[in-house]
Amino acid sequence: MFRKILIATDNSALMDNIIEYTATLFPYSQYYVINVIDTSSGPVPMTYLLHETLSKISREAVDNAKKRLQDMGIDGVVKMTPQGKPSHEILSAIRKHEIELLVMATHAKSGTQRLHIGKTCRRCLRRVHCPVMIINKPPRPVRPSRILNPTSGSKYSKGASELAALLAEHFGAILTNLFIGPEEKMAESFDYVIGGTKSLGVKLNEMVCDSVPERCIIEETKKNDLLICSRGRRGVAYKFRIFAHRLALGKLERDIIAQGEIPLIMVND
Repeated sequence: MFRKILIATDNSALMDNIIEYTATLFPYSQYYVINVIDTSSGPVPMTYLLHETLSKISREAVDNAKKRLQDMGIDGVVKMTPQGKPSHEILSAIRKHEIELLVMATHAKSGTQRLHIGKTCRRCLRRVHCPVMIINKPPRPVRPSRILNPTSGSKYSKGASELAALLAEHFGAILTNLFIGPEEKMAESFDYVIGGTKSLGVKLNEMVCDSVPERCIIEETKKNDLLICSRGRRGVAYKFRIFAHRLALGKLERDIIAQGEIPLIMVND
């Protein structure tokens, strides 16, 4: 499905679950694992001892990720431990290796901080052009049988709908198309999705959101295994996303990423 997958690993317990889940879904992909030695923090130069400590932690992270993938039967894993700003190095690796899917955790925090998207995740989302699978709690390592695709009916949501249909075919999953846009776009949106899924032989459910979009989506994730949506935000604010990472995502997308109960694949422009 995805020829090349990059996993941004942080050596956390959650990351072990993420690696196992990703390998279960896409066992035939070429895998790359990256852990960036962050040399961008603070005005004080990094000491030799600190640099050596961070380098060791970084090597352990990618070594553990590679071993985890090998335990899942995946060979030829490429390890990377670059130095610099994490988001910049991740994006550089995506361009260099022509990555088709980036996999990352939303954060490495717990408690109330789980409601906030991590800095590196936000910065990657504002610039990356390949799909990003974002996970914020341990997923079950099984292939999805039900896929949810919220759509507004706009031209920007079509890429996510196309990927959702392809993944539903790939996994033999039922696809639910949840319409959250203006009423005048509903018929056009359903016609577009029906046309794509019919040719693929995908079983499709159609739903219309009858309350607040965030509430609709969160409620429907409880009945599905995988969520696929577009980045969402467009217009003047989106054009300034390079200068302020929060402008790359609308409130709806931020809430879904932070509070979602199932893995999410976000499709960017």
